[in-house]
Amino acid sequence: MMKPVERVKDTGACAVEGEVKLDLKKSLWISIMLIGSLLAPFYFSWSAFCVFLVSTYITLLIGHSVGMH
Repeated sequence: MMKPVERVKDTGACAVEGEVKLDLKKSLWISIMLIGSLLAPFYFSWSAFCVFLVSTYITLLIGHSVGMH
């Protein structure tokens, strides 16, 4: 079971007087994904794009229909 995440210090939360908390794991993950997305255009191929389309179709459209019915 996941441990609870502290989002608000008190019940009287204030956007002006609040404090910012840095989550290093999430920041690192987002930074790595950003760098990867900036490099993506240099590694584009039509075959990989077709695999993306087919796998998206299978997982989203067919998977959703099977799961709902």
